[in-house]
Amino acid sequence: MKPGNALFFFIYRTLVLPLSLGLLAPFLFIFNKKFRKGMLLRIRSQQEQKEVSGATIWIHCASGEFEYAKSILREVKDINPRAKILVSYFSPSYKTQIEKTNLVDYSQILPLDLAGPIQNFIKKFKPTALIIARSDLWPELLNQCAKSNIPTLLFSHTKSSVNPLLKPFEKTIYNLLTDIYVVSESDKESLEKITDKSVVVAGDTRYDQVQFRLQNRIASSKSQIYEGRNFFIAGSTWPEDEAALIYALTQIQDLPTVLVPHENDEAHLQNLEKELTRADLKSVRFSQIETWPEDTVLIVDQMGLLADLYAHCKFAFVGGSFKKKVHSVMEPLGAKKPVIVGPFYKNNREAIIFSQVRLDSNTTAVSVAQTQEELHSLLLQINKLQDLHNEKTAAIIQTEFTIKTGATKMVTQWLKQKGALS
Repeated sequence: MKPGNALFFFIYRTLVLPLSLGLLAPFLFIFNKKFRKGMLLRIRSQQEQKEVSGATIWIHCASGEFEYAKSILREVKDINPRAKILVSYFSPSYKTQIEKTNLVDYSQILPLDLAGPIQNFIKKFKPTALIIARSDLWPELLNQCAKSNIPTLLFSHTKSSVNPLLKPFEKTIYNLLTDIYVVSESDKESLEKITDKSVVVAGDTRYDQVQFRLQNRIASSKSQIYEGRNFFIAGSTWPEDEAALIYALTQIQDLPTVLVPHENDEAHLQNLEKELTRADLKSVRFSQIETWPEDTVLIVDQMGLLADLYAHCKFAFVGGSFKKKVHSVMEPLGAKKPVIVGPFYKNNREAIIFSQVRLDSNTTAVSVAQTQEELHSLLLQINKLQDLHNEKTAAIIQTEFTIKTGATKMVTQWLKQKGALS
């Protein structure tokens, strides 16, 4: 071990971890339900002795970062159906989703970042390579992989800024990796200020996953309700979004509209219906009709339809953006549709990137409405644009989206080069 690394691990093992586990962990165990669940799950998994047949390709994700791994799971199994894939996770919140994914052969919560548990984990699963989705770098994990000659790759990583105080700490951790794949040139520039490792711009694997989902989307058995209609859709909406949308819709005529609430419990649906009625807007629920009446807002009260709805819509609004954080804009963009978002969109990199992609002199692929009045104006503006130039705007968005695909193949090529996939 290099002298700098030796000092780092001395501090990490004798100061950072003991203080965290001895002081902070007991407090979190009592007062934080998610932390307690994770600790109990780690204890149980240590006691389990599942048989593991042969070597594995190891994918680690903190939690929802599993979405970055889905396209890699599929690509690995396409290349070698007999390959065994292990998915580890830090937070238990995504445990069920990971376990339900049929391409995952083994899944287990990551042990605490201690030498003994990590060594036992490696001995049990015999990984030929470790790829880490986006973030969640643990020093002892990377150190033990290096000791066991297990190549490691961090993929779909982003790095917006460098904290001078954390730079020595981050440099040690990044330098423990074998390779680093980042999303953009700006990420590469930031990371090269920290690490000596080669940093490769490989893109974001979620673009590949969204493209696959749209190409293999499952239409509803009642898709005739909306097929052939030139409708506007508002997806994953919250009450704050719905209030702005209702205001805007009351000012517009002849714009068939679909609302897909993020939460479709009965209380929310009933309240949404009341608000629409109060604004003199008629509505129907998707589950209760066979045909969609004219001049009626269609409320989708079933899960799993958004991908197909985006494929058939004229343009879209993505919810969360009048609340606090916008939801992903990738699916409507992948479906080649212009998108409107509210003022809270800067948590989403794709929304920022595509807000710079021009469809004409006045409109971008993602348009931002700061107020409900601006939302009304944008609905009129983009509806007219789509009437006149639908094929042109679709081609522009598709070109920009397609340029950003391909990150998955770079990861699987890396696995081949390291001898983990054949």
